Amino acid sequence: MSADALLLVRRQLSEQLRQRVDARGLAAAPRTARRVRVREEALAILRASGAILPQRASSLAS
Repeated sequence: MSADALLLVRRQLSEQLRQRVDARGLAAAPRTARRVRVREEALAILRASGAILPQRASSLAS
């Protein structure tokens, strides 16, 4: 995946996360719970879109 394509995926993911995750409700959760929630949503979005991340990028998400 080129750097431009990866940047586009990141931007789209960020926008979709903003739409799907309630930031106010998330702010009240413990830090660990926030990270897990955002990670689960991000993975769900990527799976639904059929995006396959390079090994390096996917290991950074964990």
